[in-house]
Amino acid sequence: MKKDMLMELKQRLPNVYMLYYTEKDGSWVEKQFQENPYNFFMEIPEFQLANLYAGMEKGKIDLKNCKVIYKNLSFLSPSQASDERFWAALTHKTFYNYMRERWGYATGITIPSQRDGVSEIKSRFFFTGNGKNGYFRNTFAKCWWIGKLLYDSNKNNFEMLDTIGSNDFNSKVNEIFHNYTFSSNPTILNGIVECFEYFNSRNKKINVKNQLRPTMQKLNAIGGGLILDCLSSEEIRDIMIDNITSIMEGRHDTLISGDDVSEDENEYEETSEEDTKLENTELENNTDRINIGDVVTIISKDREDSQIVYMRYHKGKLSILGELILNKTKNDTVDFKGRTYDIATIEKSKCTATTARI
Repeated sequence: MKKDMLMELKQRLPNVYMLYYTEKDGSWVEKQFQENPYNFFMEIPEFQLANLYAGMEKGKIDLKNCKVIYKNLSFLSPSQASDERFWAALTHKTFYNYMRERWGYATGITIPSQRDGVSEIKSRFFFTGNGKNGYFRNTFAKCWWIGKLLYDSNKNNFEMLDTIGSNDFNSKVNEIFHNYTFSSNPTILNGIVECFEYFNSRNKKINVKNQLRPTMQKLNAIGGGLILDCLSSEEIRDIMIDNITSIMEGRHDTLISGDDVSEDENEYEETSEEDTKLENTELENNTDRINIGDVVTIISKDREDSQIVYMRYHKGKLSILGELILNKTKNDTVDFKGRTYDIATIEKSKCTATTARI
């Protein structure tokens, strides 16, 4: 789709959004302009998306489309796959009817309010922001990027995708890929997938809201003081397994209540400018605190004992003393085995993040 017409169509959405719900084909889009809004981008092969009437749940449909779309469009470069014009052409022309059927518009659903309708159309047919904020919400671009990130050319190509599974699929996509940029790192992503594999092998389902979300938040918190690239996939896996297991066994407060998240992928949470400023302030404060990877010396108040603590995970866990001093600063005190210790020195890890959260 031509860029100027794409932008104009988005601007007109408050006045035309209801046409997505009522018009059976995409010819109405072309009638909005004095010329053809589409131009040649590249030749793409003909392919069939997942059958919407085969009795599959939405998650299974979207998971299959990740395979179909990436397999047939794997020749796209990351730059091309980040181009809103390409995906807007697919949603408005090539697969317009499929889009209406996928989202229930063809069944005569009640047209939502202008605010809700415009929001739905923007996220599903267009991009709603820059970078991953856009393409991890667009119906088809999201599938391509998930397919790419989870594709493995050395074995069963989509084994990692199948391991994550179709249940609560779009909620998992939101928690793993949309919310955190570190998931694009293959080593970290492998660790996340290995965590799913661990629980799958034990017939345990990971609850997205109460277990996966706080665990991803923990990884992000670790990334506030340590560049996660420094951890192996095994360490990422073990950290996640330990955290999720502790939640399952009631040894860890999730700070999140209520039922699991909905399968409706429109339930994305926006990050406000105020939240971003707060996170940046917390990160700056984190650089003075004890983080994963640091080497810490503590000295007892009576000067009769001193210990060196290596802030490392072993099988997904810190040592007891490591847990006690995590996030403390120099000259803070800690009680351990009947003694009170002063934190004397903190040798920061070379992997410590000092400028930005990844």
